[in-house]
Amino acid sequence: MKSLVLLFLLIISPLVIAEECYKKVLNQFCLGGDIIPMIQKTRSEYIQQENNYLGVIVPKTSGNTYVMAYNKLIYKVLLTFRPETNTKFKELRNLLESKYGIAQDLSYYPKRVKNEAGRFGAIRRGEGEARWMWSINTDWRIELFWNRTTGLALAYIANSIDKSQKEDKLSGL
Repeated sequence: MKSLVLLFLLIISPLVIAEECYKKVLNQFCLGGDIIPMIQKTRSEYIQQENNYLGVIVPKTSGNTYVMAYNKLIYKVLLTFRPETNTKFKELRNLLESKYGIAQDLSYYPKRVKNEAGRFGAIRRGEGEARWMWSINTDWRIELFWNRTTGLALAYIANSIDKSQKEDKLSGL
């Protein structure tokens, strides 16, 4: 009987680990979950792989959704928004604050910038970035940001996997 229980646990335990989900994003992407079933389900043609990293782009008309994995586990779901406007940024920030509370402001701008119009210009010129972060719990966080490189984006991030992938990148230096 013990061997039967052990065999059952050996069979079922990888399934339990693969199904860990810190946060379901857009009711289809599981932070911390295995990316392979997601790829099979979405059948995306935009797949990029490099070493332990795997990325999938799901195109939309108003932006894109990027799903990023490290060691086959989804560590980031990034949504971009088009067009990029201050109104859209405020709308998203207000929506997130109504759901998750006050965020930490991690924005940066040149010292000469004193008002909203100046911040907007600094973002457009690549001199600044609007970035707000909600640390929901120890498992995941949300970052809303707007910069010249990425544009206006919202990221759901699995903290432990993100930390592991960053440490892996640094160890290669």
